[in-house]
Amino acid sequence: MYDLNRNMNEGLHVLRGLAAVSVIFYHAAHMPPYSDVGALTVFHEFGAGVTLFFLLSGFSLTLSNIEKVQERGWTKSYTLKRFFRIAPLWWFMVLLTMGYHYLEYGKIYSMGEIIRHIVPIFGLSPGHHESFVWAGWTIGVEVIFYTVFPILLAVLGRSILSWLGFTALAAIISVNFVSGLPEGIPESYKYMAFPRQMVVFCIGVLLFLIVSRIPGSYLMRTRQIALILAAGLFYVWTLQHRSPGQNIMLYPVIFKAVALGVVIIFFYSVRSILANPVTKFWGDASYAIYLLHPIVVHETKFVHAWLSEQLRSVELAFCAYVSVVLIIVCILAKIVHSILEEPLYKYGRTLASLNAGARGHETNSAPNGQGSKS
Repeated sequence: MYDLNRNMNEGLHVLRGLAAVSVIFYHAAHMPPYSDVGALTVFHEFGAGVTLFFLLSGFSLTLSNIEKVQERGWTKSYTLKRFFRIAPLWWFMVLLTMGYHYLEYGKIYSMGEIIRHIVPIFGLSPGHHESFVWAGWTIGVEVIFYTVFPILLAVLGRSILSWLGFTALAAIISVNFVSGLPEGIPESYKYMAFPRQMVVFCIGVLLFLIVSRIPGSYLMRTRQIALILAAGLFYVWTLQHRSPGQNIMLYPVIFKAVALGVVIIFFYSVRSILANPVTKFWGDASYAIYLLHPIVVHETKFVHAWLSEQLRSVELAFCAYVSVVLIIVCILAKIVHSILEEPLYKYGRTLASLNAGARGHETNSAPNGQGSKS
């Protein structure tokens, strides 16, 4: 669970929860049968919660590992924590989705497809990249980043110039990725592929390296500048809807990452005014909320149809429907988080601590101080 005494991470924790909840609004509006949101067209942009997730991954993983790179065997501790953070709940969702699809549609998945999800390597396979776990494509992308991150951190270290160069390279790849694809590649792969999204993680890493170098006395002014800059970027973002056919944002993946990255700067190292027991729970259970919500949205579409008949306001009907979905998702996420996710994640952290302790013991017991040179 979230440690309330770790004030510097409170803002990031709240953002993680808000990112998960925002995707619920997006899918509630876009999952067939599509929901009418009326004047609340802003909800069509809430899918950017995924971009915020990716940014936070790059930012927070750098925050928690940058000081450990020189430690012997740190990658083992890193792997243990990542494995127990991601795998148990993911495997649970793979089994749950397989059972749900069999009962709902009579669908039986091949052994190859199941193996691709157990590993999971489906993100590397165009045509399989979307995952049969609804909204699971993001896991296929994140797992690749989690795998290459220790290598990148070891090679590039804390050098802003090195990460700036690598981020620029990732941006070039993202922009030109689509033009290099052969014919017949699924349309969704153009957005959901790792080469397209890698730049978002890199921007998250780069943001942390920059912000961590700002003296504490300048953090408040930095947050004020970030707030003003975010307002300007989000205004440009809204112009996209007022100018149909014109690509105001030029490269949307990069533009949204920068805009949301500025928001992270505003929330970093501060006690968030949005922090309360609800948002802190959303942060704790964000992974479960994200993976569980598509099934709930799908199974409760009839609620929106009924509310639309009962209420004259399209906007009010949609908000009431999303509220119902959110309550159900939070109840289910609380159960899954408490029984499965939290205990196993704590177990992974315990193993990582034991591994770190064993390394320390080897270092201290090495003759003539040899262990300290490893």
